[in-house]
Amino acid sequence: MFVRITEHKNKDGSVRRYLYIVESYRDKEGRPRQRVMCLGRVEELEKKGKIEELIERLIEISKKKAWVNIEKGLFVEWSKIWGPVYVFRKLWEESGLKEILKKIRNDYEITFDLEEGIFQMVLNRIVFPESKRGMFLRWKGNYFWGKEDTLSLHHYYRSLSILAREMEGIEKELYLRGRDLFSEEPYLTLFDTTRVYFEGNGVEDLAEYGYSRKNPDKKQIIVGIVMREEGIPIMQKVFKGDQVDKESFLEVIKEIKERFGIKRTILVADRGCVDRELIKEIEEEGMEYIVGIRMRKMKEGREAVGRGGKFSKGEDNLLVKEVKIRGRRYIVVKNEEEAERERRIREEVLISLREKIKGARNTLIGNRVYRKFLKIEKGAIKINEKKIKEEERFDGKWVILTNTNIEKSKVARYYKELWRVERAFRELKDVLQIRPIWHWSKERVLGHVGICFLALYLESYLGLKIRKGKSLRETIREMDRLSVVKLRREKGGNYLMRTEIPSSLCETFRELKIGFPPRILTCNDTPPC
Repeated sequence: MFVRITEHKNKDGSVRRYLYIVESYRDKEGRPRQRVMCLGRVEELEKKGKIEELIERLIEISKKKAWVNIEKGLFVEWSKIWGPVYVFRKLWEESGLKEILKKIRNDYEITFDLEEGIFQMVLNRIVFPESKRGMFLRWKGNYFWGKEDTLSLHHYYRSLSILAREMEGIEKELYLRGRDLFSEEPYLTLFDTTRVYFEGNGVEDLAEYGYSRKNPDKKQIIVGIVMREEGIPIMQKVFKGDQVDKESFLEVIKEIKERFGIKRTILVADRGCVDRELIKEIEEEGMEYIVGIRMRKMKEGREAVGRGGKFSKGEDNLLVKEVKIRGRRYIVVKNEEEAERERRIREEVLISLREKIKGARNTLIGNRVYRKFLKIEKGAIKINEKKIKEEERFDGKWVILTNTNIEKSKVARYYKELWRVERAFRELKDVLQIRPIWHWSKERVLGHVGICFLALYLESYLGLKIRKGKSLRETIREMDRLSVVKLRREKGGNYLMRTEIPSSLCETFRELKIGFPPRILTCNDTPPC
């Protein structure tokens, strides 16, 4: 059977078109003949939607045979994950990273696609961190990149070296572009450091032995991160592994002013980063700060906690009071829930200690939890009641030093914003897996840290755009459900088609204002649309 359309002219010159379904057959003498099985006026059929209805009915009747024919003539060559590539490439372009790296490539005599190589390494950190070799051999083949991939392993290593040289310029470009996307200028600048260890001997003049609770036998570097109040990273800085935090802190302060030309910023840092000398140097630089101090170890901290005065209710259910000591402004903050928790833990420790002190006492001094509540008097081990009373004063409290004139409850809230940096470091170490470092050259080490920084930047950028309370990790995992399938027809022709988009991912697309990709991406091996 086949379809035929015939035309007939009317007297007024107009044309009538008829649709025929015609069957071919042979008569008794074996001569070929045709008979009309169905006919209708094309215009009338189109107007009433009968053509589509007829097609659908025919398909329904012969569904089983149709599927058998499809199965015989159509083959699935491969299926690859596309969702993370599609979404993060859009964010990559929107943030300006694509354009920035395209410009950098023009400054080097290279033939490979630098921007694509760095994008793939960044996405690898976000989705499923592997070594550069593992990424090349195992990981990237599972993803659909939307264009011909000509990158080899040595291209990734070369990209790391170039990135290390250009990282400062990239950070500045991102900061300048970010002024339009976020607040005009960061009011709060959050800073903290973390230690990243090496496998092997590390890099000369960079990897050194330093303080490390978990890996004291391994060489390390110190990585500092400066972030905006919104949680977007501004810059990263790599220091030698034996450099103390306060030296790193001062370097970063000077660099923020010189590189970014920020007119006014309030530097927020944890108590482990600063001491008296450093505070003096910060003030000499003319910068405002909100820093935590070691209230047990610093005289001013103990004084601030011991001073009288009423607490007032601040933000986030915190209690705050302001204390002036030798011309400096201290804010004492109290969290009543945390105070109750610390009191309960101490009571449990003391109950256990009073039982144990009756027996074998010598081992108690070596116990880190017990020994701060003990004293030796005339050769005997006793419970230090004075120390217990001192510890009660510190329950649920912390002390902040600031040279700003910001209202005290806001100072406490701004200091709490440091959780963003702590979360960023957890992300770097646990999810993006910045450690351990295996590279043996300084440029590749700095390039590896740069890749992790850009991954953190993109993740943070995504986190700002999706709904509050929505899990960032779950959103990224959901992207894996969007794939591309390559279909090949037996009679010729290849097709790339995407799978259906899950409803939760549709919601993410709307939040990010990303258009839905077409169902059919390409056919007959033409470049993807």
